[in-house]
Amino acid sequence: MGIRQMPVADFVFDPLLPWPSWSALALLLVALLLFGAFREGWRTGWTARGLRLAAGLVLLAALAQPMRRIAVERILPDELLIALDVSGSMALGVRQAQREAALSRLREEARDAGLVPHVVRVGRDRSHYAEDLRAALSAIDPARLSAVVLVGDGLVGDAPALDFLARIGVPVHLLLAGDPAMRDRRLVIERASEYAVVGKPVEIVVRVEENGTSAGTAKTVDLVIEPVGDAIRHLSIPIGRPVPVRFTPSHRGDTWIRLAVPPIAGEPVRENNERVVKIRAVRDRLRVLLISGEPHPGERIWRDILKSDPAIDLVHFTILRLLDSQDPARPDELSLIPFPTRRLFEEDLDGFDLVIFDRYHFRGVLARQHLENIRDYVTGGGSLLIANGPEFTGEESLARTPIGDLLPVVATGKARLVGFRPRLSKIGKRHPVTMPLAATTGRQSWGRWFRILPARVRAGAPVLSGPGGLPLLVLAHHEKGRLAMLMSDQFWLWARGIEGGGPYVTLLRRTLHWLMREPELAEEALRAEPEGRDGLRVTRRSLTPGTRPLVLEGPDGRRITRQMAVARTGFGSVRLSGLAPGVYRLASGDTRQVALVGGGPDPERDEVVASPERLAGLVERSGGGIVRLVGSEPQWRRTAADEPAHGDGWLGLPHRDRRQLLESRLAPLFAPAMAGGTAILLLLLAWWVERGRRPAGTAQSSSPSGASVNSSGSGTASGDRGR
Repeated sequence: MGIRQMPVADFVFDPLLPWPSWSALALLLVALLLFGAFREGWRTGWTARGLRLAAGLVLLAALAQPMRRIAVERILPDELLIALDVSGSMALGVRQAQREAALSRLREEARDAGLVPHVVRVGRDRSHYAEDLRAALSAIDPARLSAVVLVGDGLVGDAPALDFLARIGVPVHLLLAGDPAMRDRRLVIERASEYAVVGKPVEIVVRVEENGTSAGTAKTVDLVIEPVGDAIRHLSIPIGRPVPVRFTPSHRGDTWIRLAVPPIAGEPVRENNERVVKIRAVRDRLRVLLISGEPHPGERIWRDILKSDPAIDLVHFTILRLLDSQDPARPDELSLIPFPTRRLFEEDLDGFDLVIFDRYHFRGVLARQHLENIRDYVTGGGSLLIANGPEFTGEESLARTPIGDLLPVVATGKARLVGFRPRLSKIGKRHPVTMPLAATTGRQSWGRWFRILPARVRAGAPVLSGPGGLPLLVLAHHEKGRLAMLMSDQFWLWARGIEGGGPYVTLLRRTLHWLMREPELAEEALRAEPEGRDGLRVTRRSLTPGTRPLVLEGPDGRRITRQMAVARTGFGSVRLSGLAPGVYRLASGDTRQVALVGGGPDPERDEVVASPERLAGLVERSGGGIVRLVGSEPQWRRTAADEPAHGDGWLGLPHRDRRQLLESRLAPLFAPAMAGGTAILLLLLAWWVERGRRPAGTAQSSSPSGASVNSSGSGTASGDRGR
């Protein structure tokens, strides 16, 4: 820019004499003037005295030597900050092309207007602008900044943090990129509980939004509710209003729920049409019904294990006396209560999480109708454990009742009295219930049992075996329910420490929790854990070794298939990398799971319709304007600092008029020679004025006639008259 020399309204003195001497001289001048006036009279001679005073003042001024300050300045160019949005949402449609075209035009306008453009790219980190803008502004002189121009789709991730731009005193303009005809449908989770109680409904509040021009014509939309491991539901919900969705967890642990709505035809992304919610369910209380057919050493073991778990409410009955028993004691002397068969097996049966028959045999205490109720209870999702003794092979065995069809084993003979050490079967080494026991198994580590009931397995997994491979503990599924059969009543020997005992607590407790659907003990399980920001570690647990396909459906609807081998240990895993953020659905065989990559759906593909809403308040408070980059770009004008900075179709770049001081020097107001000459001229003028005022004097001149003439031309005659 140009350099110019201009005076500054600033005067200084550089006296030739010390100020005390100069002051004394000034006083002397005043005294001389007063003395002259006193001597010559106060009423006359003021013109000459004024001229002499002026001459004295000129000399005094010359001795004070007044100086004028001269500044040499350079006019500094104004600066323009251009912030370009480079976030992921700018890759949609023509936004990047619009952004680059706007940048090229802005650079041309800045060059023509004498502005220095500063370009900063913002929004790399989830559309956050503030940090990058603060860094860019720190390198710019705020006094020279003309305006801030934001070029993007308006989908700012940290709009509240940009309020500082409204306080820097320059207009903030927004050039909005994006197709105004774009439309999009998105699913929003307004509220979701993180925890729930098994069996009690929990609410998830959802809302469906449609953005863009003519977003959709439907007033309702079909919502898909897909809990992992449960049935898929469909619900028709209105668009634009919060809707509560109820879900009742059926088991303890984490449950992933996928919620999805169909996309609008032609919308640019599908990732925001679905969401996942993770609910961790806990049991309020687990209700267990334990029925002991008769007193025996193992009865106390069952009771102690069940009572030691604070989450279990135990209802325990031991049948000590049959209804037709004859006893010489009077009824009021017996500390017995009637067995509440009707309440337990007709009214409250569905309220129990587990029913245990401990050495029970059909002795008329329970009617066939009650056993049919138990069969229906298991078929509908209940759990049943039968700990058998010698009675299982007799005429009163439960196998000969209506629940016999449920049992996974069939007795093949009478009880065998033989010493043996329980062993893990091949499948027991892989089953989640008994897998931890593999570390302690061995011929010398577990004590012996001395009775086993020979049987044949017809369903389920024999995880423990006895002599000759006879099944000792069998775990099975029956429709929606679960069953466990223990073919010996001598586990109490381990509790007593006979021959070193064994891990009876671990075995029985894990069996009980498997029956009550502990998620960590599921035989067929598929788990996915995030690795980094773009990876998944998928683990498959199965009782059947082999290779099977793993299918992933990504947030964009595309499917990825990988082969995953399950080893003889029952586990297989595969790592997937390079995945886009979002919700993934996994399937391997009949097992399903849902996983999140990158912490959830990519926020850059959540809200995708360009909108000035988030930045409109900032732009308005700063005095800037908003223009869509559709068709022609806005006109740019240089405006005064106190004028509006935007109008119809144009945006302003205010002048800042900042200068840089290059040099500052002092120059005398007048030269000493000029001051001296002026003083002499004034003194001569005073002398001339005074000379014209003074009389000619008293000297006389003689005329030839002998007359004496005074200066006024009058005289007296002498001569002939005197004679």
